Amino acid sequence: MYSASWCGTCRALRSNLDRSGICYTLLDADNPRVKADMRARFRSVAVPHMLIGRHAVRGLNTAKIQQLCR
Repeated sequence: MYSASWCGTCRALRSNLDRSGICYTLLDADNPRVKADMRARFRSVAVPHMLIGRHAVRGLNTAKIQQLCR
């Protein structure tokens, strides 16, 4: 999950994922290398952004994330 410490939506998504028992790796979008990777992959640096398999999910779309994690 691409996230930033200042992002309230990111905190809400992390909380939801933790409650749902969904494992994730946190990538700090404030890190210049991570931000460059996001720009190359998604042409965007918007957070939160998740990669699940080959699927990208942006924002607080918990229903889509749970569907992809089944």
